[in-house]
Amino acid sequence: MAADWFLSLLTCLLISINLHLSFSQDGDPASFIYSNSFALELISTKQNVTDLAKQYGFHLGSKHDYLNVYRLVHPDIPVSSKRKAHKFLERLKQDDRVKYILQLKQLLRHKKGSATSADQELSSMSNFSGYDAHHLQAQAMNWSRPIFTDPYFIDQWYLNNVGEIREDTPLNLNVIPLWEKNITGRGIRICVLDDGIDYTHPDIARNYDAEASTNLNGNFGDSDPMSDNTNPRNSHGTNCAGVVAAEANNSICGVGVAYDAKIGGIRMLDGIITDLLEAEALLFKPNYIDIYSASWGPVDDGIRMEGPGKYTKLALQMGVQQGRNGLGSIYIWSTGNGGARYDDCNADGYVGSIETVAVGSISDNGLKPDFLEECPSMFVVTPTGNKPFKPLKKGNKEKIQVVTTGLHGSCVENFGGTSAAAPLAAGCIALVLQAKFWLSRYS
Repeated sequence: MAADWFLSLLTCLLISINLHLSFSQDGDPASFIYSNSFALELISTKQNVTDLAKQYGFHLGSKHDYLNVYRLVHPDIPVSSKRKAHKFLERLKQDDRVKYILQLKQLLRHKKGSATSADQELSSMSNFSGYDAHHLQAQAMNWSRPIFTDPYFIDQWYLNNVGEIREDTPLNLNVIPLWEKNITGRGIRICVLDDGIDYTHPDIARNYDAEASTNLNGNFGDSDPMSDNTNPRNSHGTNCAGVVAAEANNSICGVGVAYDAKIGGIRMLDGIITDLLEAEALLFKPNYIDIYSASWGPVDDGIRMEGPGKYTKLALQMGVQQGRNGLGSIYIWSTGNGGARYDDCNADGYVGSIETVAVGSISDNGLKPDFLEECPSMFVVTPTGNKPFKPLKKGNKEKIQVVTTGLHGSCVENFGGTSAAAPLAAGCIALVLQAKFWLSRYS
């Protein structure tokens, strides 16, 4: 009898804990701020949303074509006010044209690691003098693999290491055999969902695809995804883009995994982030873009449990079911860097979503990095290194992270964490898609 009582109490306690920790776009209610944006669904798509918005004093922010949702903005409602928005919400709810209306909350989203500002100006557009030194180093090692003119290609151990660089750990993505068969990502379109993309960078410009890009942090109608390069923290999207599709053999920086793929960017992390904005990014041109790469999520503090909101969930579901003209959009997601703080990637509902491919990291020696979060949702890992440098006996520093593009035409050699893991995986999948298309066409 006592045992039955104890089991009943334990069951109730577990249910209570489970309900308390269940995923929500709200997370900790005390940490959220309301925006002055509203999600509006109409009874009929034939109704004139412009007239309705004008009647209640709203501006039309955008229209989500696939979800049939409008984003309205009210200039007289303070960003953090729920009380002042209440009267507008109640009036709209009574309007027989309105199916659903919701005041959107601001979401706190965290980039999963980035290059340090100290290394941002490692090289500039006019100063890529590293090639000669690296080429001589390759000759001295009797380098047997293809050598590009890109000065930091020899440092891209995760692409080309077969023992010549690191005899003890010949760890790499094994992409060179595909490149040798001319499988380089040609014809595949990848979009980086981040803080924008510096598409003028000389290592990105030729592969940049404006049709796969937009700006969700700007004014309505502004489609320019250019990063705000006055803030060094806004280099993250450009870092990710270079990992995927930096041009090869152009004597600049390094080489992207899928260096002939087309790369686009959506600027979405450099402003107010809402559930509807995330959904807009995930369903942006789903029949044009093949792969979406996201290296962000809830804060990696080991405390929060947060997942996609109503519209983001719908966007992911529609993307994998209907995107790529029925083949399904591919969503690549980084797992997170909170391992040292005992964070678990199961606490991230984007990583745990059945619609995403969750990507983690391994170090240069094939082991678990200090920062890596572990969870059953992690689908695959890519080699990104552990810490920026590994001291050698003579006091030199061997770089053991990822080479990529930075702001102001710079080249970066210390991009790491699972932020680098997701675009590496996106590039690999681009190669697979090109190979599959080639096989289906010529077999």
